[in-house]
Amino acid sequence: MNNKKEQTPATKAIAEIKERVQLDRWKKDIENRQAAGLSIAAYCEQQGISKTTYYYRLRKVREHLCRSAGLLPELPSGSSSKQQVVPIRMGAEIVSESRVEIVSGDLRISFVGETFPSALRAVIEALRSC
Repeated sequence: MNNKKEQTPATKAIAEIKERVQLDRWKKDIENRQAAGLSIAAYCEQQGISKTTYYYRLRKVREHLCRSAGLLPELPSGSSSKQQVVPIRMGAEIVSESRVEIVSGDLRISFVGETFPSALRAVIEALRSC
């Protein structure tokens, strides 16, 4: 027998707001660490958190930003946000002949016209190193 109670619309809304507030806080923490020029190890020691916790938060913030930008599908309500493998074909073909946009906070990167996987890959790798 399933003991989980079905969430009411109000309970779901509250949970979504709590998650958004938490993600916003984590995003600000990550931005503050970067602005202060602290290494991840030094930041984690200063904050009393493990590096695993830091990277978990970073991953969650990145997933949220990618979903907000339409780069990842929205998760169905009530599902967990465990990592999923999504195959992406990365040949020499053109990915888009219109517009590809990557948004992270105040940063907005747009590719207009022919967009090649190598260009997208280079931008994504650069963002990961931040």
